[in-house]
Amino acid sequence: MRLFAAIELSESIRAQLAAVRAVVVAADPSWAQEKWVAPENFHITLRFFGEVPDDDAARVLDAVGDAIAGLATPRFEAVRVLATPNVRRARMIWAEWDDVGRIAESAVHAITAVLPEYSPDAEKAFRAHATLCRARQPKGLVSEAMAAATSALNCNDEAMSVPAVSLISSRLTPRGPVYVTIGTRHFGGK
Repeated sequence: MRLFAAIELSESIRAQLAAVRAVVVAADPSWAQEKWVAPENFHITLRFFGEVPDDDAARVLDAVGDAIAGLATPRFEAVRVLATPNVRRARMIWAEWDDVGRIAESAVHAITAVLPEYSPDAEKAFRAHATLCRARQPKGLVSEAMAAATSALNCNDEAMSVPAVSLISSRLTPRGPVYVTIGTRHFGGK
């Protein structure tokens, strides 16, 4: 199965992220038909493991738990919506979090260390973000859309305490990915 370790977002934050779509489309209607992520699929990926044999899923979940057991619970605060790599040739629209701090990055490194065989993107820099939309092809986006979307993102007042990391399986379908949470493990080993 195709697995990744992720932080699942609260319902209130998912609702705020979903509202960003309307703001972006109002500012730039050409984005209305792009591939917007379903609100129930919003998450922050810590580590993508790729294809993992079904028999290894429990071992991967336990290894994730071991990796984060000694770490304090991180807090995140959403601060901006941005187009990547830039507004002139955007491939994706993200909500990005600041104040991830050393704890989340430590979790990423610890998970990679205990599961090197399942860390194909181990050298990739970690950025705490939730993907909101994927463009079918790189395209321009009016810069006002990003400013309006960031203004609409009211998560600034809602810092998110993250007690656990989930191991999620992803099955790709023509209608988009289907995610199933295999299990969770808590920071601090609780």
